[in-house]
Amino acid sequence: MLYGDGHIASRDSALRTGKWLVHFCEGDYGTVREYLRLTGLVFNLRPSVRRRGNWWEAYYCSRVAYEYLTSVAEHPAGRKAGRLHVPAISKETPEVTAGFLRGIFSVEGSVKISSNIRLAIEMLEPELIPGIASMLRSFDLRPHTYRYQKAGKVMYGTYVYGVEEVSSFLERIGLFGKKESKARSFISKMSALASARS
Repeated sequence: MLYGDGHIASRDSALRTGKWLVHFCEGDYGTVREYLRLTGLVFNLRPSVRRRGNWWEAYYCSRVAYEYLTSVAEHPAGRKAGRLHVPAISKETPEVTAGFLRGIFSVEGSVKISSNIRLAIEMLEPELIPGIASMLRSFDLRPHTYRYQKAGKVMYGTYVYGVEEVSSFLERIGLFGKKESKARSFISKMSALASARS
């Protein structure tokens, strides 16, 4: 989840101020609640939470968590745009891989609905997005990848398309918060229509 909506203070700043800050910002409070639960489970910490307009911020200072996140989980300290890649720890077991995908799609992904459904993720990350597509294939999904120019920068993306593929994603990987509700609602609607036709 931090790979998407998180920020970790630069090491220079942390050393200078003594504040080993880990920050998470998200608009869906249901997803924030899951982040708080996981932070408590992994680090036995209770982040402070405050609301900023339409966003929720959760933050804490912990040298132990900081070192784990930057060293073991390979999250960049300071500026992270263009520096993300799939961390080795996320590939240790299928359960950990699913957890990594569930977190990043829940915060950075989008559920797009028209006549069908598409679950996509786009980021300015040339290494991370192909890695995510490879992880999706390990769950027997068929992701499509693409890239395009946006404001002079290259945006990278991958998605799974259709009720069958997105249903498989939800079953094997899962989502949090409003994105999960939106996807399941559409799939239920389509299943009901299919049943009515038959």
